[in-house]
Amino acid sequence: MTPAPVANAAKDAAAAIAAHLTADGWTEKLVRSDDERTVGGFRKDGWYTDIAWYATVAGKAEALDLAIVSPETVRGDH
Repeated sequence: MTPAPVANAAKDAAAAIAAHLTADGWTEKLVRSDDERTVGGFRKDGWYTDIAWYATVAGKAEALDLAIVSPETVRGDH
C-alpha cells in the first residue's frame, strides 16, 4: 500500500463519522484539542465513543483513532 499525500484526510474522515453519529442522535462534545490532536466524544444510550484525529504534518502519516465503550464497561465515571 502506498500512502497518498492528502492534507486533512484524518480531519475529514473524523468529520464524516461525526456527522453520521450526530444524525443518528449521538450527543457530541469536544474532549480535547491541541496543535497535534483533536478528540471528540459521543454518547448515546449508555454507549460512548471517541474519535481522535491528528493534524497534517509534512512527511508524517495522519492517524484516526476510534475507541468504543459499551454500557457494561466500567469507566469510573458514574
